[in-house]
Amino acid sequence: MFEKWTADIIITQHLDRLTRNAVDEWTLKWYAQSWKIKQIHCKEWVFTWDQVLMLSIHFWFSNQYIVDLRKKVMEWIETKIKWGWIVWPVPLWYVNNRITRWADVDDWNMHYIQRIFELRSDNVPLRKIVDILFEEGFRTRKWWKVTKTVMERMVKNPFYYWVIEYAGELYEWKHQALISRE
Repeated sequence: MFEKWTADIIITQHLDRLTRNAVDEWTLKWYAQSWKIKQIHCKEWVFTWDQVLMLSIHFWFSNQYIVDLRKKVMEWIETKIKWGWIVWPVPLWYVNNRITRWADVDDWNMHYIQRIFELRSDNVPLRKIVDILFEEGFRTRKWWKVTKTVMERMVKNPFYYWVIEYAGELYEWKHQALISRE
């Protein structure tokens, strides 16, 4: 909208809502210097096109806030993982248990997952596994045929044998493994 000159004012709660990286910041400052943005209204300040230095200082503080927030969120996720809690949706054919915060096995499809790894250990190609399991009734949650890409992700996912990988480290979780590590 600023490039087409259809808007010239930004209204935001806080500057950290406008930028997530240096490119966003530079773009906004460039628009301000080229008069495409006449004002930026936020909770604590109103910036005009001639206050680019003040805008830069406030963006620096906002950027530092984002960096610090990212660190805190990453620490929170790591702590929850070490406790064995689920912090994001579990892989296919597991179910998030909101009470225990662990992953429960979807008993309806458990034998299919085991069959996938059994066939893969016999060196059956993934495309053939997809076809075999589709004939046996294996479907996605929307009853579609599982794709080769999804099957490949499943075979490579250590979650199915009781391990989760996060930030390059492996953590053993408190969920029922569908297959053995071997």
